[in-house]
Amino acid sequence: MRVLIFRDLRPKKGIAFSRQHVFRKVKDGTFPRPLKLGEGERATNAWLESELDAWVEARAKARAPRAT
Repeated sequence: MRVLIFRDLRPKKGIAFSRQHVFRKVKDGTFPRPLKLGEGERATNAWLESELDAWVEARAKARAPRAT
């Protein structure tokens, strides 16, 4: 199982959202919830790579087919 921190989202998965946008999407349930690595307010947030892959795949499947 592999985890990615926020700064890995763009280079590893192509997710170019701002930190604020990511957490708005987490709050409204449209982005995977992060894990807390550590204790307290300053704990590092990390995402399971498998959940991010599933989220990207679902977005790709949900897009409208290209008109021919």
